[in-house]
Amino acid sequence: MIHVGIDVHSRNMTLVGINDNGKLLTEEKLTNTPANLGRFFERFTGPVQAVVECTSYWYWVADWCNAHQVPLTLAHAKMLKAISYAKVKTDSVDARTLADLLRVGLIPEAHQCRPDRRDLRELTRGRLRMIGRRCGLQSSLRQLAAKYNVIV
Repeated sequence: MIHVGIDVHSRNMTLVGINDNGKLLTEEKLTNTPANLGRFFERFTGPVQAVVECTSYWYWVADWCNAHQVPLTLAHAKMLKAISYAKVKTDSVDARTLADLLRVGLIPEAHQCRPDRRDLRELTRGRLRMIGRRCGLQSSLRQLAAKYNVIV
């Protein structure tokens, strides 16, 4: 089994592939495109599994993995920090750590929202953020008015 750790950001991703013994097979930093992801995974002939941290950019990676029958584990970012505290934090170290934790079965999993539920989830989260901003602005205006004894 090949274990692939993916550290994905807004424009690029670092991928590390290791075998069952923990031996580094490949490491690459690529721009975020499905074609690059495909080229990385096509070099492996045996069974492959992957892991990605649940940051803002995991949706497209999950969709690609689902379409290409690559089992993907979504790592819970907050819980992962508690497990893998490192003084040196680089993209390649993070990807390697993800691959190693996947290999030994220590990835704290996060919930993967189904693709058909993502739009509703994002709309709900966006509305909640906007309501929070509105409440903050209203509170600031009330405080400003109170300083000058203006009744609102």
